[in-house]
Amino acid sequence: MPSSLVTLVDRRRCRDLASRLVGISPCDEHFVPSPRNPDAEVRIPDFHLAWIGICQQTRSLEGVVDGIKYRGSDYLVHRLRARLDQEPDRFTARRLRSVTGDELRSWLSDDGDPDSSTVDRVDERVALLQDMGERLLEGYAGAAANLIAASKGRLEGRAGLLERLSRLHAYRDPARKKSFLLVQFLRTAGVLEPVDPDALGLPIDYHLLRVFLRTGAVQLKGSRARELLRGGEMTEAEDVRIRRAALEAGRLMGEIVDLATLDRLVWMVGRNCCFYDHPPVCTTGPCTLEANCSLLQSSDLECGLRCPFDGTCSGSRNPDAAAFRAPWFDTDLY
Repeated sequence: MPSSLVTLVDRRRCRDLASRLVGISPCDEHFVPSPRNPDAEVRIPDFHLAWIGICQQTRSLEGVVDGIKYRGSDYLVHRLRARLDQEPDRFTARRLRSVTGDELRSWLSDDGDPDSSTVDRVDERVALLQDMGERLLEGYAGAAANLIAASKGRLEGRAGLLERLSRLHAYRDPARKKSFLLVQFLRTAGVLEPVDPDALGLPIDYHLLRVFLRTGAVQLKGSRARELLRGGEMTEAEDVRIRRAALEAGRLMGEIVDLATLDRLVWMVGRNCCFYDHPPVCTTGPCTLEANCSLLQSSDLECGLRCPFDGTCSGSRNPDAAAFRAPWFDTDLY
């Protein structure tokens, strides 16, 4: 019986989209904020392993850090970086193994009061952190740095970092969203330089997936396509299939723009120009969101109040494509 879902990757569209990003530079400090307390420097691997391990479904998060308003995963990383500076051993395995819901809420609140936190799915996130702490203590003397060192710079293979990470519940994703994101952040922080960087891929979440579907880089065909493109619920198998098609699209685009730049810029397009809470800016005329645009805040883009993909994206020419939504899957993987 033929499959009810077919995924296609448009190679030419991928390259056209990537060419629009050439010459735009993201600001590393926005995405990978450095500790300001020198005592926290040695804890960078613990910090990134922990926050990326709970970086899923972050829509509810918002707040102010150092006078700047952040939302979603931007708030997650900047608020937890501030907590790391206050208490450098906060994200060690020993602390993670026994973390409570109220502790997590206090970590993710502007004033340290659990009741003022906007974090959701708390039990889920706590369970991921506790598992992380337990496995680090069991296999790596309680240190994320030892987990990284054990891979000897290799990502692929049974002893490689990706396989080792997959044994942590937070990093078990077959499409490796969190694992790829972690490696990307560790590289930017100067903690890791893989000997086999070709093993890397894009960390595919719903923002990237929505952009790839609306632009036409990834296309869904078959009897399931219409429902899924309306934001319908995927099966686990469909989720993996669609995100693997997005990984292939990312690989093609990565031949023109390096993966870290590609990820950060496409992700920011997805949460600004092509966000799910408002019509895409390409369908509404010049953008009116400039004052609150995290794409502009996090890069040197001069957009002219237009999406960088306007004109080469299917959605900018076809209202039906502009209305596509990323299929939904209730998961802690991304």
